[in-house]
Amino acid sequence: MRYLNAKIGSAVAIASIVATVIAPVSLASTDIVVAQNGAKSDNTVKVNNTDKTIVNQSNKTVVINDVKTSSNTGGNDANMNTGGDVTVKTGDTKTKVNVTTTGSVNKATLANSCGCEDDTTVTVEKNGAKSDNTVKLNNGSVKKVNQGNSTLVVNKVKTSSNTGGNDANKNTDGKTTVNTGNEKTKVNVTTTGSKNVLK
Repeated sequence: MRYLNAKIGSAVAIASIVATVIAPVSLASTDIVVAQNGAKSDNTVKVNNTDKTIVNQSNKTVVINDVKTSSNTGGNDANMNTGGDVTVKTGDTKTKVNVTTTGSVNKATLANSCGCEDDTTVTVEKNGAKSDNTVKLNNGSVKKVNQGNSTLVVNKVKTSSNTGGNDANKNTDGKTTVNTGNEKTKVNVTTTGSKNVLK
């Protein structure tokens, strides 16, 4: 709480009182009293409550994902066997790639009010005859928010799976069987850009 009291004792004095207050973000209540000043006195009180908030936020995000996978159970040979069955069986291949990229986030929360409390009290009383009493009160608020984002995301995914390319040739006196395995590839790429949040 600020208490400003303007008082001049002489009955014939002419006074000028100027009080200037530049307040921080959170301002207390203000009481202004102009009282018991002499006749023909000139009393002036000026109070400026100023709330100034400046927020600067900046982000720069560069993400490069280069993913390469290779699975191979193929390329098996069973050639020129004699006197029996020949079986070539390759295994399964399973490839799963998950790439998740999330950009940067700017968040700023500002109070709804200027922080200037409403309980400002101005009292002008018991001043002499023909006194000139002036009270000037100004509650001001300035809010400035700058938010900027720059994001570059490059995703490059290459997968290779192989269960084939098996040879079973020139086998005699038996049964030749070639069974290739299953190939399964799953790729998920998720990209979320940068964002600014102001409350």
